[in-house]
Amino acid sequence: MRAGGVVDPLTASRAHVGVYVRELTDRPSRRGANVVAIDSGCGLANATIQQRLVSVRLFYD
Repeated sequence: MRAGGVVDPLTASRAHVGVYVRELTDRPSRRGANVVAIDSGCGLANATIQQRLVSVRLFYD
């Protein structure tokens, strides 16, 4: 790991990707409490997480 918790993509492991996915699911919403929905307020939408993981998968392919 580099300073600031940044991982070199060429040496990243499955564990690093797992930590990244966990961070995406726990990340607070930018909209905060203004959104009124059952699943609002914590984590990104599933579709957004999938979009971000496609770029990770394509990088390693």
